[in-house]
Amino acid sequence: MLAGAGAVAANGCGQEPGSAGPKPCRYAMEVNGGWNFWGFTVIKDFKWGAAAFPYQANNKNVNYNDQWEMSSQTKEVEAAWQFIKHVASPEVQRQYSDLTGTPPTTKAAIDTWYKRYEGIMTRAELEKVTQGAIDPKRSQESADHLFIDWAQLSSYYSQQVSTPLNRKDGTAKEIIAQTKPGYDAIAKELYDRYKGKTPS
Repeated sequence: MLAGAGAVAANGCGQEPGSAGPKPCRYAMEVNGGWNFWGFTVIKDFKWGAAAFPYQANNKNVNYNDQWEMSSQTKEVEAAWQFIKHVASPEVQRQYSDLTGTPPTTKAAIDTWYKRYEGIMTRAELEKVTQGAIDPKRSQESADHLFIDWAQLSSYYSQQVSTPLNRKDGTAKEIIAQTKPGYDAIAKELYDRYKGKTPS
């Protein structure tokens, strides 16, 4: 996501933008999400940019879609629906993108976002990295948006996989093999609990 002198790097060269005393770097990189575009716009000391980072076997990008939702129990269905249509309209999406730097949710407003960042990357580069990230052939919704009670799976993974990996308690293959039965058990318990039911 980030490249330039004084940027974040996994090897300790450089520091988080805004922190005191950055170590001199020639190049650095941070693997992170597109939300950093509007956070990194404060960086003036070096040039930065974004690029695709194929690091998984299936080479699929994970998307984090945020959506407007209407409660099934709302007493103001028409007003809620009109509000959602209003904030999702191209005109309001352009205004929201201008104010916040976040990409609009409708393609009809994306030009505003491209123009905002054309000083950082070329228009062609911006289009390539953003359109590639949402291409259905190479993108998938984040698992935490697809699983009910994802927190249980995430907590188990963090404690039993991520932490041991960071401590170098074993190879990735060994740790995953050891923890897979527990992970599968949680997934089955969630499936059995919610099968054929709508969570309340």
